[in-house]
Amino acid sequence: MRTLVHPGPETKPRLIAFESRVSTAIVQLRPGQPLIGQLFDALHRLGAHNGIAELVGGTFSPVSYCVPADGTSERKVSYSATRTTPRANLILGAATLGSRGGNPFMHSHCVWISPEGTLQAGHLWPETWIGQSPPAVVLHALHGVDLVSADDPETAMPVFTPQPGEDPTMPGNQRDHVGPNRSLIARVCPNEDITAAVKTLCASAGMRTASIRGGIGSLIGATFAGSGASGPVRVEGPGTEVATLVGLLTTNPAGEPEVTITCTLVDKYGQVHAGTLVAGENPVAVTFELLILELNPISGELDLPEHQKEALA
Repeated sequence: MRTLVHPGPETKPRLIAFESRVSTAIVQLRPGQPLIGQLFDALHRLGAHNGIAELVGGTFSPVSYCVPADGTSERKVSYSATRTTPRANLILGAATLGSRGGNPFMHSHCVWISPEGTLQAGHLWPETWIGQSPPAVVLHALHGVDLVSADDPETAMPVFTPQPGEDPTMPGNQRDHVGPNRSLIARVCPNEDITAAVKTLCASAGMRTASIRGGIGSLIGATFAGSGASGPVRVEGPGTEVATLVGLLTTNPAGEPEVTITCTLVDKYGQVHAGTLVAGENPVAVTFELLILELNPISGELDLPEHQKEALA
């Protein structure tokens, strides 16, 4: 498995995770305003200061962003100069919402189509604004956990790290949005395989079925499963920015965990790639932020209305 030797001391532990109560809601953004401000306004309405947002569709105008770049003398992975697209049709993306220096701070990766019809992706800067057609947002507000961004001694890059936080009083009208199951908010450190990390985190929490949502971060290149008889598809590194990572962990009849993870990412050339990750061959480059939601598996036959059973037959 590929690795990067970063300039600073290794962070310990390599997987940092805390349980959190999550309230989830679909929120409506307003056009013609900065994306970061609108996401935090929505988060505060859910009674939280930290969260994970999943964005789908709509437009940005403009998009200010960068893509990964080769390292420098100070760090193993860097990023390009700022790029700007005047208008973009968003496909999908995610954002981690927390604080840096006591102020609201956002880490967001998205995929979109430019006015010229080009598929693009990257790390969004705060100068990105919502277009006339706002994206749809599924917002997971985190309660009892703080996401704090700081310069990482190991990688010399800014990273979000979860830590225990105050448990703000949730507004009464949001209590119904809290699911019955547990959730984990986690940071995965460099050179840890992302699939193995999910298995370890879920095993430590006793989760046998879980959904991996809104994961963003960077991988050392990438290795996707091939199609048919073709071998794995490899993306050049050293760093690739993952715009979305979603997956599912289940437990087979033998009691062993099985994980399927798909992701969409951009490489240092600005090319967008997507596929199913090969387990054991996708180590983290700088950091990875994961929201893991425990699920209850369904056993037996679903008690569906007769017309729905006929439709599925």
